[in-house]
Amino acid sequence: MLIKASRVTNLTDARYFAARNASYIGFNLEEGTEDYLDPVYMKAIKEWVEGPRIVGEFGSASPAVAAEAASFLGLDAVQINAGAHLGELGDLAGTETILRLDGQSGVHVIAGIAASAAPFVSHFLHDLSGMENWTEILENDAAEWLDLFKKYSVFVHADFRPEHPGW
Repeated sequence: MLIKASRVTNLTDARYFAARNASYIGFNLEEGTEDYLDPVYMKAIKEWVEGPRIVGEFGSASPAVAAEAASFLGLDAVQINAGAHLGELGDLAGTETILRLDGQSGVHVIAGIAASAAPFVSHFLHDLSGMENWTEILENDAAEWLDLFKKYSVFVHADFRPEHPGW
């Protein structure tokens, strides 16, 4: 199982996740957004963390901007949002890419996006965070979600709580 820690902002958290064998540690590098981390600090943290792949997380930035940042900052991967830039995913050629998908979208919409984006994307991130009914979303179409999860590498971002031990 792959684990990705998102929006890490300090060395303590980065080292914690590295010690817990997180496969990826993400840093929000999109200026002007919540939990933004200046790339200077990200690079300093990166020097002290061994193991996980370092991900630059971008919200509205274009794939070209994310690819440039990956090259300049020495990132292992980038995460971008699906949306207006789906037709530009080719700009990320040669860059390990995580495509964030909105949890509000149904399984059939996400399957369609995944099918068209798969040649350009390493992993998908199905973002269900902040959604109270995330377990219902997955359970209502469980067979379709399982098929999707078998076909593609998918991270699920959800607000896990002790009362949902099966997840």
